[in-house]
Amino acid sequence: MIKQLVIFLIACTAVSLFLSCQEGQDRNKSQEQNNSYTLPKVDTILTLHQSITEASGLAYDVRNRRLLTHDDERGHYYSMNPDKAKVKNKVIVGPNEDYEGIAWRDDVVTMISSRGVIRSIDQQNRMKHTFSLIMTADQNIEGMCYDRTNDQYLLAGKGTSLYKNGGKTIYSLSSSLKSNTLSEWVSIYPKTLELFENGRRTIGMEEKVRLDQFAPSGIAIQPSTNKVWVLSSKGHLLIILDKDGVLQDIIYLDEKALPKPEGICFDDQGTLYLATEGVNGPSRIFKYNLK
Repeated sequence: MIKQLVIFLIACTAVSLFLSCQEGQDRNKSQEQNNSYTLPKVDTILTLHQSITEASGLAYDVRNRRLLTHDDERGHYYSMNPDKAKVKNKVIVGPNEDYEGIAWRDDVVTMISSRGVIRSIDQQNRMKHTFSLIMTADQNIEGMCYDRTNDQYLLAGKGTSLYKNGGKTIYSLSSSLKSNTLSEWVSIYPKTLELFENGRRTIGMEEKVRLDQFAPSGIAIQPSTNKVWVLSSKGHLLIILDKDGVLQDIIYLDEKALPKPEGICFDDQGTLYLATEGVNGPSRIFKYNLK
């Protein structure tokens, strides 16, 4: 009788432990569904022309429905069909420079170099602006986008902040391009990223290392939400901020599938585009349907 009772109690304990584990797995699975963490499966992968090996910036021309990209170190940009990545036009903007960002605003295309040299050109290939920002190469600007809601440009700094605050700074610049003075829009700190993650789930050492590596390589604004997406090739991260610069989400990119992601933009339908530098070949553009 005692032996049977012991067996019964052991069986009950085993069932209880199984149900508890199952409940924990379901809870974790539910949590994963409620937080993005990763992008959805890529919809399309576009291979650029073999001559474009370092697509270090992306923008979208709403009026002509074209993707715009530039090849690092060259003073021109390409206009492409977003469905086939077939080059429609090549536009000379200026002499060769370490260009890292490109933005489209009302038929004017603006490119920026890592040391803050800005050049703008209109659809008739007429130069509109050319000047240097008050900064040094230490700030290392790596991304640019146009913020239509606030009529300004946002610039992503990969290097030392102008404000010497230990963070990575997103700067704002007047859309008139008549001033060469930058303002701080928001600064992002590794500690802030880690606290955010620990507030929603337990993260491992690998993720902590990736968060600590955060250094912007591109920036774009999602049209349907006005959220600011900051791409970091180092650490393979996407940091999502609201219109006030408050951290909303962190997405971890697949390091093998997306080698050296440098460019980011959205089209007017909300499709996300990520450009990678070429690794043993031409650059590629990855399209994601976020709907």
